[in-house]
Amino acid sequence: LALIVSLAVVAGTVAVLAPIAAAAPAAPCRVTNLKTGTIYDGTGPNLQRAIDLAAARTTLRVRGTCVGTFTIGRSITLIGWPTAAYPNPTLDGDAAGRVLTVRAGSVSLSHLLITDGAAPAGAGGGGISNYGTLTLRGSTSVSGNVAGDRGGGILSSHGSLVMNGASTVSGNVALHSLGGGGLVDRGRFSMNGNASVSGNTVIAAPFQIVSP
Repeated sequence: LALIVSLAVVAGTVAVLAPIAAAAPAAPCRVTNLKTGTIYDGTGPNLQRAIDLAAARTTLRVRGTCVGTFTIGRSITLIGWPTAAYPNPTLDGDAAGRVLTVRAGSVSLSHLLITDGAAPAGAGGGGISNYGTLTLRGSTSVSGNVAGDRGGGILSSHGSLVMNGASTVSGNVALHSLGGGGLVDRGRFSMNGNASVSGNTVIAAPFQIVSP
C-alpha cells in the first residue's frame, strides 16, 4: 500500500501528514510453517498468529502482502516466496505503526519488502526496531518508512544487525537531525556482499539533511 508523506516546517516544528492513497487490494497473505506444514491464510493478522504459534528456530514462508504491525520474540526465519501471481512478498505497515519489532532472539529476513511503516513522534525505527540479532538476506528491502525520531528504516538498539547479499535500506525518512534517515545502530553492525544503505532523508526544522 502506498504511503504518501507530507512534511511541513511550521514555527520551528515539523508536522507529518500521512494520508493513504487509494490503491488496488493487496495480494492475499499466505504464511506456511515449513516445520509443521501448517498454512495460515489471511490479510496480515495471520502472520502474527503464525509467529506466535511457531517454535523457536522455525522458518515461516511468506507469500503476497501481509498488512499490519508484527512482533517477534524468539528465533525465527521469515522467507519471502515470490510467485508469478504474487512476485513481491511484502510486510506492509499501512502507516499504522512500525512494521516489525524484534524483541529478542535471532531473526532472519530473506527476500522481503518492509514498507509503509510509521513510528510515532519520539519513536525510532519506522520499518524495523531491533533488540535482538537481526540479519537481512537476499533481496530484502526496507523502504518507504517514516520514523518520528531517528532511524526511518531501522533502529537497532544494543543488539546485532547484519546486512547480507543484496539487502537494502533506502527511501526512508527520519524526523531527527541526530540520527540516520535510513539506519541507526547502537550495537554491532556489519554489511557484506552488495548490501547498501542509501537515499534516505533526515528532516529537522528548519533545515533538511540528505544522508547516504
